[in-house]
Amino acid sequence: MTEIHDLNMTDAKYAALIAKGYDPIIEQQLITLGQNPSDARDMACDRLLQAISAKVRTRRNRMKEMTIETLEEKLRQAMLNSDVLALDELIADDLVFTTHTGLVMNKQADLEAHRSGIQKLTKIDSSDRQIQYYTDCAVVTVKMELAGTYNEQALDGTYRYTRVWAKLQERWQVVVGHLSQVISL
Repeated sequence: MTEIHDLNMTDAKYAALIAKGYDPIIEQQLITLGQNPSDARDMACDRLLQAISAKVRTRRNRMKEMTIETLEEKLRQAMLNSDVLALDELIADDLVFTTHTGLVMNKQADLEAHRSGIQKLTKIDSSDRQIQYYTDCAVVTVKMELAGTYNEQALDGTYRYTRVWAKLQERWQVVVGHLSQVISL
């Protein structure tokens, strides 16, 4: 959703400022930080300030990307080692996870499968990871070569996971997951 701000100026004035490189988002951010509104408008026309703002946004996105990639690796290790404490931190309390058979599981069922040994993974090799970023969430798709057992049945094959990570109370957790088996056609 686009947020609309009353910029308190005519269309002609707005067009003139845009021609100078005016960025209303930077103006609003400066005012939020306590800058005098008149000075904030002048500064919002400053190309150097815009370049700095763009670099900050880029750095923030890179940090988010590194965070999700790091968390994905922690999750992979926790699954491989059935580390219930780590899984408990990484998975949201209201997790909804759909298995490749269509079974819908919650967090407690997932943790219990690891705790009890019902699920024991011996291999998790990831490839073809893609991450889409949004404000407070990220969607990850990743191909996994899995081996192990589930309910004493051999598990061996290629699967694709889709996970939604959400930032909840200043930490990232998996809120939704889906697993599909990759079948060669």
